[in-house]
Amino acid sequence: MMSPIVAGYALVRRAAAPLGMSSVPQTIVTISDCIMDELPHPEYWDWFQDPADAARAQSVTPDSAVVAIALEPCDANEMIKEMGGPQQPWFALLQGRVPATGTLLGYELVGAEENFDVHSWHCHGYADDLLAAEGIRVNDLGLLPTLDEARAALRWMTSLPDEEAPEPVPWFVVALLDPDAGTLG
Repeated sequence: MMSPIVAGYALVRRAAAPLGMSSVPQTIVTISDCIMDELPHPEYWDWFQDPADAARAQSVTPDSAVVAIALEPCDANEMIKEMGGPQQPWFALLQGRVPATGTLLGYELVGAEENFDVHSWHCHGYADDLLAAEGIRVNDLGLLPTLDEARAALRWMTSLPDEEAPEPVPWFVVALLDPDAGTLG
């Protein structure tokens, strides 16, 4: 398996977990503004391509932290293909294949709309059902602890019957990394 590559940077802060999930901590980390209060991000999509832009945005939002978003190269290729091709501006970093660095916080399942607005699997409240069905538990940030567990969770979630399935958008596993170890602890 190759090392993950950087897809972008986003601002996050601990947010209240959606109600009704007993296996999830009260506060979680997510890159989805459906759950988290909206934080600064690029005008037309959900993650920064330049870490300096993310740092500037974070400097005016001191209760937030910057996370690096990373994908395995094969997952990056699939995302690029599913979301409009390499010419899309939100894929500049993925095209450069820059190895991701930082402390791994965990993995999030995200669904992306056409304009690259991302949603979290937590929007659907699947964590308790995933734990019951597959024995996979989220960590203390509400993220999936390992890539294998995240991939298994994605397979489980996307194979649910239509009436239980998530939004019909492309879904991906992304790693969230803390480039400045300890800012979200």
